[in-house]
Amino acid sequence: TKLSGPLPPGGDVQSDFLISPDGATVVYRADQDTDAVFELYWAPIGGGATSKLNDALPPERNVHPDFLISPDGATVVYLADQDTDEVLELYSVPIGRGGSTTKLNGTLPTYGDVQATFLISPDGSTVVYHADQDTDGRDELYSVPISGGVTTKLNGPLAAGEVQPDFLISPDGATVVYRATEDTDFVYELYSVPISGGPKTKLNGPLIPDGDVRSDFLISPDGATVVYSADQDTDEVVGLYRSSISNGKNRKLHRPLPPGGAVTNLQFSPDGATVVYRADQDTDEVFELYSVPIG
Repeated sequence: TKLSGPLPPGGDVQSDFLISPDGATVVYRADQDTDAVFELYWAPIGGGATSKLNDALPPERNVHPDFLISPDGATVVYLADQDTDEVLELYSVPIGRGGSTTKLNGTLPTYGDVQATFLISPDGSTVVYHADQDTDGRDELYSVPISGGVTTKLNGPLAAGEVQPDFLISPDGATVVYRATEDTDFVYELYSVPISGGPKTKLNGPLIPDGDVRSDFLISPDGATVVYSADQDTDEVVGLYRSSISNGKNRKLHRPLPPGGAVTNLQFSPDGATVVYRADQDTDEVFELYSVPIG
């Protein structure tokens, strides 16, 4: 069954299509109406009439390859320079009501953009996105209802630098965990914050000089615990730690590592009781596989 609509000469469906979580719908990107103008469409997975989701685009504007379908399958969130040429902004549109889009981000400064790193909360109510919305060139973290409304900055004041794009939303949708140089310039630390904004909690322990939290961190399936890798105790020896997502109480999980050793590639077991990781824990530069109880 062909799902996409008729294409103009030179038109193509792109490779970044998605299937809705309920299995009812396919959302795809194509220059279906105008050659080289890529727009967003949906079709029933069993075939039928296709509909455009984005508003009409002026010449040389496009929907960006990064878009998401909400967990309930009702809404698409996408990036496009829909309003201003070469300024990427974030929009939502209910599936089945193409052309009735809502801009989600706040007003951007000159040269500001929403980045391609955004997430929808598990209950489908909230979008968390990464943008230089307040200061050009400084990416920070914001949340907004998926149907539009007031945006809320989630991170605290930054010492310098920016929030990193590897943030996560907890499985219960209540909390965002992010990495940023919030307290000390050039020192990346890990924080949690309610998804609707509020007090921030630092999750890592005190770092040695030149220590950093690395990009390997995960939230447990029950949303209560964060595990992360960092050279928290010894510079350039990247260990494994756990922290309470609510109060930041943390502890080391691994045995002593050799000089230069590193823990990487973390995964939780489905019940959240165990972490499996890869490390050169016994012999430097010989990576093996380990598990450790979260407690």
